[in-house]
Amino acid sequence: MPRQARYGQESTLFHVMTHAVANEYIFRDDWFKGMILEIYGDQKYEWDIYAYCIMDNHTHFIIAADLDSLSANMKSINIRFSTAYNRIRVRRGHVFQNRFKSVPIVNDAQLFENIRYIHNNPVTVKVVDTVDQYPYSSYQEFVTEPRIICDESVDFVREAFASHADFLKFHDKPQNILPLDTEEDLLLLKNNFFEQLHGLGKNEMILRMWRFGFNKSEIAAKIQMSRNKIARIIAENTGHFQDKTDDSR
Repeated sequence: MPRQARYGQESTLFHVMTHAVANEYIFRDDWFKGMILEIYGDQKYEWDIYAYCIMDNHTHFIIAADLDSLSANMKSINIRFSTAYNRIRVRRGHVFQNRFKSVPIVNDAQLFENIRYIHNNPVTVKVVDTVDQYPYSSYQEFVTEPRIICDESVDFVREAFASHADFLKFHDKPQNILPLDTEEDLLLLKNNFFEQLHGLGKNEMILRMWRFGFNKSEIAAKIQMSRNKIARIIAENTGHFQDKTDDSR
């Protein structure tokens, strides 16, 4: 059995995201990708990194930390990188949109789904064809030597897969959850998912879109059906949809 990741109050896992202001490609140069990885990996930060991916205009990290440490560390990291970036680029002003976004990860299944989602970011936007071709994600650390990801994460993943080939195949499976992410990524991911549903009956399409993370208004716009009828179909087929969502869905 894989080792248990840490869930709970003292050390909680978070999917942490930062995004460049105005979608600026602040990490386009590999040098800046390396810089941000070095900053996150600084041992002065009291956290453990479970996974990551650095894209040209945003980052994803899975981090184990208490909430106070997470907030303080993210503030420090954003200041450190922004100061260096502005100095090198001879610019002024904000570098990141807001501070950061974070989503708690509460069980092993969700952790695996978030790892797969993060590693697939460059594949989703067609930067590479497969996750093993992208050098700035933790996929490389899982299959070679860890640099900034923690031993607990490496053991957790390696004990779950018989080989590197199995771990690579795991990334080809359909995404089962839709992590909170940048609006740009969410739109792209939802559009790609919708394209895979052609040929299904409308009721089946509605239920799959709902489970994936579309709200009722988004479903209505995609399949040209009233929101009220969609809500009725969801209610008839799930019976408990109000328990898993908020008013926006």
